[in-house]
Amino acid sequence: MTLKYFEREYKSILNVLKYPDSWFWTKYTLNPYNGCEFACNYCDARSHRYHLSKDFDQIVYIKKMAPVKLDKKLAGSKTLLPDVAGFGGVCDAYQPIEEKYKISRYCLEVFQRHGYLVHVVTKSDLVLRDIDIIADIARDRWSCVSFTITLFDEGKREIFEPRAPSTARRFEALKKIKQEGIRAGVMLCPIIPYIGDDDKNLESIVKKAKEVKADYILFGGLTMRDNQAIWFMKVLENHYPELVDKMKDLYKGEYEANARYIKNVNMKMVKFCREYGMPFRIRRYIPDDFRRYNYVVSEYLLNIAYLFQIMGDNARYNAFQWAGLNVNNLKESIKDIASRTELEEIKNVGKKMVSIISEILDSGRCKYYEKLMNKSDVD
Repeated sequence: MTLKYFEREYKSILNVLKYPDSWFWTKYTLNPYNGCEFACNYCDARSHRYHLSKDFDQIVYIKKMAPVKLDKKLAGSKTLLPDVAGFGGVCDAYQPIEEKYKISRYCLEVFQRHGYLVHVVTKSDLVLRDIDIIADIARDRWSCVSFTITLFDEGKREIFEPRAPSTARRFEALKKIKQEGIRAGVMLCPIIPYIGDDDKNLESIVKKAKEVKADYILFGGLTMRDNQAIWFMKVLENHYPELVDKMKDLYKGEYEANARYIKNVNMKMVKFCREYGMPFRIRRYIPDDFRRYNYVVSEYLLNIAYLFQIMGDNARYNAFQWAGLNVNNLKESIKDIASRTELEEIKNVGKKMVSIISEILDSGRCKYYEKLMNKSDVD
C-alpha cells in the first residue's frame, strides 16, 4: 500500500482542554499530523467524533506551519498558563514522516521556549531523536513519555499494529529514556478482549516494564465506537473468526465491554502491578503559582476517582472526579478558600469532601486515599 502525504494549513494547532486529562495530566493537546501511518486496527481515531478521513491511515496531512502558529499563540495569549501539553491523540507524533519534517521537534522547542511542559504518547523509538529537548524540559520542570504497548507476542502485534515499531523496540527506547532521568512508562491500552487480556500477556508487559525501570503502567480496555468498531470487527473476522460472536456478546453494541468483564480485567492488572511494585498512576506536575495546592488536592481527588472507576463504583467515581476537576480549575488558591471556610461552595464539594481536602491541606496526606489503596478490591 502506497502512503500519500500532503501539506495543509490549519487555523489552529493547540487544543485547550476545559478540564485536565486526569490520565496524562495534560491541559493542552497538539497533533502535528492529521492521519497516522501506523494503521493500528483498534484505533479510536477511526470513529466519527474526530472528523478524520476514512483513509486516515493511508493519507497523512502535514501541519507544516504548526510550530509558527504555536509560537504565535503562546506569545500572544494573556490567559494561557504554562502547563502540560500532550503530543499525539489522534495521530502518533513520531510516525515515520516526522523524521523528515520534524514538526514535533520544532513544537517541542516552542513549548520549551515558553516554559511549558510536555507529555508524549507514542509507539515509536524515533522519539529518542528529541531526547535532548525532552530531558531539558524535565530538568527545568516536568516532562513525560508514555509508550503504548498492548501485545507482547509479535505475531499478534503485527496483526493489530501492522506498521508500528515492534514491542521490543519500544521497551528498549523506554529504557534509554529512563537512563536520561526522564519520567516514562507504559500505556497498556487497549487491552484487547480474548487476545491481549490473558495472564501471560498482561504479566509479561508489567514484568518487562519493571525491568526497564518504567515509572508507571497505565491500562484500559478496548472501545467500540461506530467506524472504529466496524473496522475492528472486519479485522477480527479475517484473523480470529472464532472470536466474532464472543466479542459481539461482550459488547452488545455498546461503547464498552460489560461492567463485570471490565472490573475483572482491571483487578487482574492491579494484582500484577502490586506484585511487581509498578504504580498505575502518573505523578502530576505541580506548579509554583496560585495553582499549587489546587493541583495537589485535585491529584488526590482524581486518583481516588480512578480507584472507584476501576472497581466499577460509578457513583463515587463521578462524585470525586467532578470535585477534583472543579478544584483543579479554581481561579484562586484553595488555601485562601479554606481560610474563609468556604470549601463547600466549590461545585461538587460536600461535607465529606471538605474533611478530605482539609486533611490534605493541613498534612499533605490523605488517609482516605491510603485506606482505599489497601482495600481488598484493589490489592
